[in-house]
Amino acid sequence: MFKRKVWALLLVFLVILPAQVFALPVGDGGPTIGKKERITLVALGDSIAYGTGADDNYGYVDRYADYLRERGNQVNLQNYAIPGLTTEELQSLVEYSPILKVAIKKADIVTISIGGNDLLECINLETGDVDEDCSSATTVLNSFHEVIKTIKSYNNDVDIKTLNIYNPILDVQSENYKKAEKILHFVNTSFRSSHSQIMDVYSAFQHNLSKYTHILEGDIHPNDDGHEVIAKLHYED
Repeated sequence: MFKRKVWALLLVFLVILPAQVFALPVGDGGPTIGKKERITLVALGDSIAYGTGADDNYGYVDRYADYLRERGNQVNLQNYAIPGLTTEELQSLVEYSPILKVAIKKADIVTISIGGNDLLECINLETGDVDEDCSSATTVLNSFHEVIKTIKSYNNDVDIKTLNIYNPILDVQSENYKKAEKILHFVNTSFRSSHSQIMDVYSAFQHNLSKYTHILEGDIHPNDDGHEVIAKLHYED
């Protein structure tokens, strides 16, 4: 079943991917970010990287590209994010998609949002229950480190920026919030040990969940303000 889903995802890249991705100019090599005139920015991962929760899906990736343009750069943005994607699925796509391989090889920056869908197996948002012994946290870490390893094998000079994961439980005094914190500490701490710059969304959103997400409407995705905060974490890093 999993292999069938992976092949379906590969089909997305081969057939359904928006034409503008291929129409964009390709960035070449050159000096460091901030001094070069052309930057290729590749986005990978789940619905947050896709832009879900922002008006017209104009999320943090697009906003980060805008910040880079304001700095005087020509930005070639290629967003390959897929809502609902898990870490294991991203690993398979990075390893087996020829389109992603080419894109990563030519990228100056790769931004990644991943892991949230996996951890929803541990944190049940409908009931509020949290399974501290959930195996998905370990799966996230194993696959995530393989993703970073594969990206670096394609392009050792690429700048990788990864979002860590924020706590989706609103009641910070609840036992389930505290249980979720233990899981997130385990995952986010391991993220920091990768060859990737960590965008600390966890800290930015902590105690600001109702301000930066649609949580009051039952949706944990970032709103426009939340996507703006994530973009600034990238830009100011």
